[in-house]
Amino acid sequence: MVQGDGLKINRMRSARALAAACSVAVIFVAGGCASAQAGGGREAMPAELVGVWDIAASGCTGQGNPDSDTRLVITPTGIDNYEQTFKPINASSVSKSPRAWNIRSTLTFDGESSSHRALYALDGGGRLTIVDEHRTETYSRCK
Repeated sequence: MVQGDGLKINRMRSARALAAACSVAVIFVAGGCASAQAGGGREAMPAELVGVWDIAASGCTGQGNPDSDTRLVITPTGIDNYEQTFKPINASSVSKSPRAWNIRSTLTFDGESSSHRALYALDGGGRLTIVDEHRTETYSRCK
């Protein structure tokens, strides 16, 4: 392999992941497929998402920084992120490859609650991309 080949392969993988995310975003706008409802003892967060995630690699070393404002802790019943929490209302699977879900939740920030909807997509390489109406963020799974 020539030295530049690795860079080309990484660019190709990134382009494929972006194309897949764009396809999933179209499905996100149109609505979801299979759905899991919260409540009644059912857990709404997909099991594949449960864990600790961070945008910054330093947030995943050792114990990480629990006060990081880029750290997500996803449990079967919600998400804790710095100063806000998300309690899922439902999660709809929108794609099997890449794995992606449209998740509606109640966002609580600074004592105020509001409705929140986002697309959560796993790229197969240990990265989670979350797309909502305000931003797109990619997180790495902490080991």
